[in-house]
Amino acid sequence: AVKNRSSLPDLPTLPASVYAALPDFLQKVVARCRTNEERDVMLLGALATISSCLPNVFGFYDETRVFPNLFLFVTAQASAGKGRLMYCKRLVNPVHWELRKQTQGMKAQYETEMREYNLLKMKDFSLEKPVKPPEKMLFIPANNSTTGVFQLLSDNGGKGLIFETEGDT
Repeated sequence: AVKNRSSLPDLPTLPASVYAALPDFLQKVVARCRTNEERDVMLLGALATISSCLPNVFGFYDETRVFPNLFLFVTAQASAGKGRLMYCKRLVNPVHWELRKQTQGMKAQYETEMREYNLLKMKDFSLEKPVKPPEKMLFIPANNSTTGVFQLLSDNGGKGLIFETEGDT
């Protein structure tokens, strides 16, 4: 363990030219950051978060299809500004809530179909039991079993965002 952090050299940050070339949306994301390090973390967090919402975007590299999925794990000392990453989650909240709204509609339909099925199944043996709808969501809880994570990813076409502020979950 390092005892004297002040003796460590500062890590390089992204150059100002990167920020000057950002689209307006991302410039707004980083506008209120107080330090270059905080600005870098916010930009990387925003890009990683937004990448989870781009399932149909891909390119080719060396004749192989590649997707924009980014993974970010930030390590830094306490009070280094990592907590601001929570604001990145807000960028994609509308996507998550739209998926949850769709799920609620599918669940209501499923419950109606199940009531009808339960009423009629003894009279009509050819009835097929309704299929339980998938749990649509963007945010996949990290405090989940392996099976639970795989089930939620399956329900969401292999897509999702695991967003946690602590690395111990």
